[in-house]
Amino acid sequence: LVSGLAGVGLVIGGAYDAFMPVWMTGPNVFTAAGVGQDSAMILWILTALSLILRQHNKKEVGSEQSMDVIPPPFRVSSLATVQTSFWAFVILLSQLYILSDAAFEDVSEMINATL
Repeated sequence: LVSGLAGVGLVIGGAYDAFMPVWMTGPNVFTAAGVGQDSAMILWILTALSLILRQHNKKEVGSEQSMDVIPPPFRVSSLATVQTSFWAFVILLSQLYILSDAAFEDVSEMINATL
């Protein structure tokens, strides 16, 4: 649910950036960066947690049993597919970080201001 709402926010923020004049600021959700950057930050956090939990489950339970969490059409059958899936996550994380850079900077400034 959260990832779906963040995905919609990313689309709305991208459309706002594409079709609104440059001097107009976008609607802000959590930070002053705008809805698109805030949504990308949320998706980055959710994707990173998903990758960490997936790697943790593989180490803890074993690769064969941990794949039961993934629905049957998407089961990983070979080592090459596992490596491809990992690199797809890495590329997704890097692109989401590029999109959410302003939001991460704003959050770090808020944290530094409170300390």
